[in-house]
Amino acid sequence: MRPRLPRDGVGRDLAAAFAELDLSVDYPDGTGAHHVLDWQAATFHLDTAREAGALTWAEQVREAVAMMLTRDDEGELRAELLRSAALLLGWLYCLDRRASMARPIRLPRASSRLRRQARSR
Repeated sequence: MRPRLPRDGVGRDLAAAFAELDLSVDYPDGTGAHHVLDWQAATFHLDTAREAGALTWAEQVREAVAMMLTRDDEGELRAELLRSAALLLGWLYCLDRRASMARPIRLPRASSRLRRQARSR
């Protein structure tokens, strides 16, 4: 079953990326306690960045994904997958917002009558 996604820029791009996934294969999760050291390192980097006032999307996503990978319980894994997906989606929206703010503002062109009036002054 494929999800219905919003048709804004991110939703459209996400739908295209999702369509490329092969969902007929059910891979093993590969999660569990063997990822705890990765999660501890990611948490250390996140806390250090937060204390330094230099928190980034990358640090937050790294910690969320590392925590997700430690989960064996399917309910906990699902909750962490949703948290990670929400963070990634938030990051995508921020990238798009930054890009839209960086575009020059196009003002409507003045009518020929207004341009003539301005030249005659």
